[in-house]
Amino acid sequence: MDAVDYPTAFNPRGDGYQSPAGSSSGSAAALAAYDWLNCALGTDTSGRGRRPAMANGVWQFRPFHDSISLSVLCKTYAKFDTHCVFARSLNILERVITSWIPPPPIALSMSQSRSYRLIYSEDYMSEADTDQMKIIDAFVKNAEDMLAATVTQFSIRDSWKQSHPPDTCDDIEEYLDDVIRKTYYHEFYHSTDDLRKLYSGKHQGRPPYVIPFVQRRWAQGATVSTAQHEEGTRRLIVYRTWLHEQLLGDNNIETFMLLPVANAKPVYRDEVLPPLRSNPPWINSLFHQS
Repeated sequence: MDAVDYPTAFNPRGDGYQSPAGSSSGSAAALAAYDWLNCALGTDTSGRGRRPAMANGVWQFRPFHDSISLSVLCKTYAKFDTHCVFARSLNILERVITSWIPPPPIALSMSQSRSYRLIYSEDYMSEADTDQMKIIDAFVKNAEDMLAATVTQFSIRDSWKQSHPPDTCDDIEEYLDDVIRKTYYHEFYHSTDDLRKLYSGKHQGRPPYVIPFVQRRWAQGATVSTAQHEEGTRRLIVYRTWLHEQLLGDNNIETFMLLPVANAKPVYRDEVLPPLRSNPPWINSLFHQS
């Protein structure tokens, strides 16, 4: 991981030199390292809470967007930014969640006749290797037996081709081409306009020194026009609405979707990772958040 003013947090797992992953890595690494720490808070926009949880071997909960006030959060992409919480124990995690998120006005009853469905995304499973898939398959089988659930395999690419919304092409890769740059990177860049202006004004016109990861995103976001941003946002909303209807359209069924965060393998803290992912945008977990 890149770092400038402070060293990257040390991940205590494995050989001690694994990457802690993501911008909430300090919270996850601290929780993994110190047994006197029960929980830690972080933020999650595009996986920067989920990846540290995976890398540091702790539980993480990302609440539904806007279920907790975001008024004091430093935003990078307001449509996806939210808080998250880490814990080593599910019991602790549950206690934090129930005290953190206000209960609904009317308590929801758990009917014995409630139906459950597990969505098994074929598109995402290409991320996992053979050993990881064995663990995922075992987990799905256990969940299926416990909930008496129906397991449904789902291909985003194929489903879009068969039932894409009106006035859209049938190729989802073409429809969402460059949407990440036009939406997320654009707002990521402009969320720090004031920082660049203030810093430059106090340092003889010099821009702030930032890590290569931020430099790349700023450079891409700066090239997006207002019209491009609006069109990218419109397409993202169309896709989100379609996906929600495909997966969660039946209110009589409690639906869970299983998504691996990444391929579970060693990633060293000094390893230089590719600047851009090769996956198409509809595979990127950024576009499967609420």
